[in-house]
Amino acid sequence: MKRFLLIVLIFITIQSVNFGQSPVIQNIINQTNLDSLTHFVRELSGEVSTIIGGSPYTIVSRNKNNASNNMAANYIKQKLDSYGLVTYDQWWSGTGRNVYGVQLGSQYPNKKYIICAHYDDMPSGATAPGADDNASGTAAVLEAARIFTQYDSKYTIIYALWDEEEQGLVGSAYYAQQAALAGDSIMGVINMDMTAWDNDNDSVGEIHVRNYANSNALKDLMIQVNTTYSIGITPVVENPGTTASDHASFWNNGYGAILLIEEYYGGDFNAYYHSVNDKIQYYNQPYYHKMSKLAYGTVATLAQLTDIVPVEM
Repeated sequence: MKRFLLIVLIFITIQSVNFGQSPVIQNIINQTNLDSLTHFVRELSGEVSTIIGGSPYTIVSRNKNNASNNMAANYIKQKLDSYGLVTYDQWWSGTGRNVYGVQLGSQYPNKKYIICAHYDDMPSGATAPGADDNASGTAAVLEAARIFTQYDSKYTIIYALWDEEEQGLVGSAYYAQQAALAGDSIMGVINMDMTAWDNDNDSVGEIHVRNYANSNALKDLMIQVNTTYSIGITPVVENPGTTASDHASFWNNGYGAILLIEEYYGGDFNAYYHSVNDKIQYYNQPYYHKMSKLAYGTVATLAQLTDIVPVEM
């Protein structure tokens, strides 16, 4: 009964969001920086070296069996720390490690929205750039943290990067199960997985949803954000959506969630999926920029971001 009442309250909360254009949300969307996004991707995919723990390092793979994957997790944590977030490692095995940062809500700290992506990748050889799958989503979450932490959020925002998605959603399943056991009030989850391939340049972004909790309300809001702020994605709703990415872990535990992804059910699937050629050179960068803006506008609207008001002394 408590879980049913929570779902009803979440649905009412989303339905009560004012869909008129907000100058704050527009400004957040405008701050989405393609150079910043692609810089994160180049570092995560090993195209360029980065600095991790004070030393130069090249992330050659983010496969669970490669030591470089743990360095990628260190990189992610370092970035989230730099934005002033309270960060956490969530281990569940010798190699499995989720990393997430928390921006505490100013009015509703116990009610949480999650923007997330998996950071691990394939193939299992010595080199696995994983630029689209899923440095694209990982970089987008990091860029969201960079922008959103400049604002006050009424609701808590969790910036989550999951490990071992490629082995069966292992990391997100562990997190969602623990959250459900603790009775966490997760108001909605926006999952980003493969958001940079658009070979036919039709700007299609698939929104995967199923009839769990408030998932359809999240989908409806994302579509309205796309229209209200003229983002330029052509949304295609997939219901029933795929269960092959981390949003499904939240469906399985009674939470509302949606997946934003390039054409997965459609005909324009990434030709370099799970290969050593999944590189940033094959990105449609304007499309990636728009997909990130769509996610940010949605989460910023849900969490009700506002300008930080200086405190008078």
